[in-house]
Amino acid sequence: MALVGSAAEAVAAATGGRVLQPAMPLCEAIARIAAGREPGARPAPFYLRGADAAPPADPPPVILP
Repeated sequence: MALVGSAAEAVAAATGGRVLQPAMPLCEAIARIAAGREPGARPAPFYLRGADAAPPADPPPVILP
């Protein structure tokens, strides 16, 4: 996994990825990583922490006809 950005070193250490040191602007480095992916491949989200919000515990309202 190629990583760029402000937390790339920390994420690479935790995941075994490699840090791509951009010799270009960050947006161009991200575009190069995206261009190297398989056609049609979608990026997978990588969340650093759990969600702050939870779904409501109340049942949804009943809509009368």
